[in-house]
Amino acid sequence: MFTKVAVYLGSAAGNSPVHADNAAEIGRRLAEAGVEIVYGGASVGTMWTMASAALGAGGKVTGVFPKNFRGKKESQERKIEVRAHGLTEMVETPDLASRVEKMTELSQACVVLPGSYGTMHELFCWLLGYQLREHSKPVFILNAGGYYDPLRELFAGMAREGFMSAKDSCIARFCSTVDEVIEAVLAGDSDVRQ
Repeated sequence: MFTKVAVYLGSAAGNSPVHADNAAEIGRRLAEAGVEIVYGGASVGTMWTMASAALGAGGKVTGVFPKNFRGKKESQERKIEVRAHGLTEMVETPDLASRVEKMTELSQACVVLPGSYGTMHELFCWLLGYQLREHSKPVFILNAGGYYDPLRELFAGMAREGFMSAKDSCIARFCSTVDEVIEAVLAGDSDVRQ
C-alpha cells in the first residue's frame, strides 16, 4: 500500500458536478484507508473539495504552496484567498516548479484527476521523471467519463510516430473509476508499464 500520495487536480470546479463528487470521494476514501495526501495547497476548485473531504474523514493532508503565489487572474480580481488554511501541514516552496519537485519528493505515487494547464504541467513533470528513471513512482489517472481519452490517444500517437517507445507510452495507468484508483493505491502497484 502506498501511504503518501500526491493528488493533482483542478483549481476550478468544472462544469459537471461529477468532477467535484469524484474529488471528494478520492479524498474521503484515501483518508479512510490511512493514506496521507499531498496536494497543491489551494482552497479553490476540486483541489479544495478533495482536501476538505479528506480532512473531514480524519485524514492527513499536506499542502505544497509556492511563496507569494496568488492564483490565476480571476482569483486575484475577485480577491479570493487561494492558499488553504487548516491543513495538517503546509510546505512553502519558492515557485511553481519547485512545488512539483517537492510533491514528488514527499509522495510514493500520484493520482491525477481532471484539471487544466497546471495539472498537465505536474503530470508531465511526473511522467518525465519516471521515463528518465529519476524516480519509479507510478501515476494513476482518473479517466471517468473519458475526460483523458484524448491524452491517452496522444501518448499512443507519440509512440506510433516514433517519439517514444510503446513501453513509455504506457507509463500512466488510466483508471475508469474511483474504485480502480483506490484499489491501485491500496495494492501499492508500482508496475505501471503494462
